[in-house]
Amino acid sequence: MTNMSDAAHDAAPVVQRLIDDGHAVFVDGRTLDEWLAAGGECVVLLAGDPVRFPESLDVAIVLPELARLAAGRFGRTLRAAVATRESEDAIARRFGSQRWPALLWLRDGGYVTTLAGMMDWDDYVDNVAHALAQPTTRAPSVGIPVNAAGASAGCHYSLAVTRRRLNIDQLSGLPTMSMIPLPVSVVPFGPGSQDEGDAVLDYLPMPQGMSTYVAPSLPERADARSLDAARGVLREVLHLLAAYEPGTPPELVDLTTCDAAALRILNDVLGEGEVSARIDDVQRGSVLIQETVFTGLWRVVEPGGASAADRLEIGAAPALLGHPAQGTRPMAPLPELLPLGVMNAPPILSEVRDHVARWRAGDAPHVVNLTLLPLSPGDEQLIDAVLGDGAVQVLSRGYGNCRVGSTAIANCWRVAYFNSQDTLILNTIEITDLPEVVRAAPEDLGDSRERLAQLIEWVGEA
Repeated sequence: MTNMSDAAHDAAPVVQRLIDDGHAVFVDGRTLDEWLAAGGECVVLLAGDPVRFPESLDVAIVLPELARLAAGRFGRTLRAAVATRESEDAIARRFGSQRWPALLWLRDGGYVTTLAGMMDWDDYVDNVAHALAQPTTRAPSVGIPVNAAGASAGCHYSLAVTRRRLNIDQLSGLPTMSMIPLPVSVVPFGPGSQDEGDAVLDYLPMPQGMSTYVAPSLPERADARSLDAARGVLREVLHLLAAYEPGTPPELVDLTTCDAAALRILNDVLGEGEVSARIDDVQRGSVLIQETVFTGLWRVVEPGGASAADRLEIGAAPALLGHPAQGTRPMAPLPELLPLGVMNAPPILSEVRDHVARWRAGDAPHVVNLTLLPLSPGDEQLIDAVLGDGAVQVLSRGYGNCRVGSTAIANCWRVAYFNSQDTLILNTIEITDLPEVVRAAPEDLGDSRERLAQLIEWVGEA
């Protein structure tokens, strides 16, 4: 079956790739029956407008995987076609499909079922198994099949149209029918109509554990000299924070010269913010980073005996986070023989490899969203093995948690978002020097400057 140039012109790039790669052909109302005449298991994609129904692009990506599933697991050949934009409404009405996107499953020209919308991979596996075992049936087309005088047996008339074509004179000669009482009890339904007994409402758990700002407190015993030292450090931080320009390297304030009492005061008034980080470096050891309650003001502690460091950094993110420790390496090539169960990992890793090679400082981040892709356990294991683990681990606590980790590949990060019930809601790979979720926003730095000025005034009155 040949592809139609007009259909190719109107098709989305993802759909056109199905045709170009030989996974499917275009059909319309004229060529559909000719294509179905070849017999066998057939699937027709009704994509619809990709702007109104963006799920159609995901279904188009999954379609070749369904053919591989049918052949590999069930030993059945599955042929695929895509309805042209001009004909898909008519084909949808013919087979009673009312949702977009949809996959019409047909066999030997007969209707089997419809797979509507985008599904999880496990649901696709179950639906393919069900469709292969299900016999053909009449398509759920609109209207009630009624044979009328002078009409062919294949015509469908809606009940309303049939009634309009009958008149009272035609009914006058029909025998009368007596009503037969049916013992059908009337059962009330709706809110408040049923006996709830001891049942209690079971609500979903409410979000918990959200981090909020807590006002700082001074130690009960603080001498004037220590307060003056802490106040001096805070004034220096405020000066650097007021002069800081977004996009520039962070400014540093050394704390190794402060005595224990002054550090205790600084620890109490600066507190702990939402973001914590750890960098495991062979030379430095474990570098600990903690954002204070003032967004954009970071506490960085490096071990190392005489070379140990304790400092405050003022900026969008500490310098060490944007330049992870050693240990990064080029991406290893994929094995020629892929592990069992691997399906979508190779194209994902190919995309990551391409963008890692092309990324340069200042480029916009490139995000690969793994949440919407059908990934098997084998896919996840292969992605983890190829990317590896890096030296940086970041935890951002707020309304839920965001866990960020560098990989063994330079400028490649894993970012996972969890809700307040610790359920994974977004899983991504980001190609950038540092994911934006870790950085402090410019407006947050301005807010920290105002609150820090108030804190210095409050410490001065203590």
